[in-house]
Amino acid sequence: DNLFSVFQKYASKSRDLPSTLKYEFLAELLNDAKLQSEMDLISTKKLYSCIKKGSINGRDIPRLENEDEFEFTFPEFVEAIVRAGYHKYFQFDENDNDYKDSIFSSFLKGIEKVTGTLKKQNV
Repeated sequence: DNLFSVFQKYASKSRDLPSTLKYEFLAELLNDAKLQSEMDLISTKKLYSCIKKGSINGRDIPRLENEDEFEFTFPEFVEAIVRAGYHKYFQFDENDNDYKDSIFSSFLKGIEKVTGTLKKQNV
């Protein structure tokens, strides 16, 4: 519920009835949640490309010419948060036999940082 509330909070900055989140507002959220060091639109576009590519499924990335097309659906938003948390917090230790716990922990930290933005005023 909290993730969907965050999605609606940022997505409603551009529409009254949002169904997608513009990449600029995802970049703002990642900055507010301290998952990016600054308002980084290029990294957010790369994140979007990774999600659209669907590297797990091996799909080809769609070619997007217009920046207005860079919008995240709610499931893509959740994947973006998980990927951002992974990139920010995952520390690979070659001596750690159970690194999966570390991966999962990085996912949760990302989600906690994002849901923490609900408590902030004037966002």
